[in-house]
Amino acid sequence: ESLLLKLEAFLRAKLEVDRVHDESLLDQESGLYNMRGLSRRAREIGSEAFRRRHALTCIVFAPESPELGDVSAEEVAARLAAAVGEALRRSGRSSDAIGRLGPLEFAVIAPATGPSAALKLVDRLRETVETHPVPMNGNHAAAMALRVGYFAVPDFHEAQVDATEMLLRATTALRTLKVNGGGN
Repeated sequence: ESLLLKLEAFLRAKLEVDRVHDESLLDQESGLYNMRGLSRRAREIGSEAFRRRHALTCIVFAPESPELGDVSAEEVAARLAAAVGEALRRSGRSSDAIGRLGPLEFAVIAPATGPSAALKLVDRLRETVETHPVPMNGNHAAAMALRVGYFAVPDFHEAQVDATEMLLRATTALRTLKVNGGGN
């Protein structure tokens, strides 16, 4: 009877930990916002940009997967997520919301950043991420190359989209670039 009571207590604790984990706003591998957290921050940042009539930019990027030998695709994604997360946490602006959309897709929501500043931000992010090595087996490291899509508006109040729609459009731009290949 004592063992059953202990097992029941452990089971309740485990279920509570699982529930809290599922409701978390952070991605465990990268330390960045997950999709739920990024969507919430997009609405908050969008509301502020709307009230202040500020520019707003959404940037979505995907590192091209380096060859890591006999490492599985899941392990490559985990290593890339950790490397990108570390690079972006070190170099990102405190006002930006930075998150992981999928295994190999990341996003930055940048308030008070218009179309011309978006290109500068893309260059800065690209330089930061591409120069951050991805740990491989042993002492080797692989460099990352990025594909980037973005969507920016000079005055969010006048925009005909919300922040979540901007994120979707930036993601569409990235995926179109990936399908069509080549170019910046």
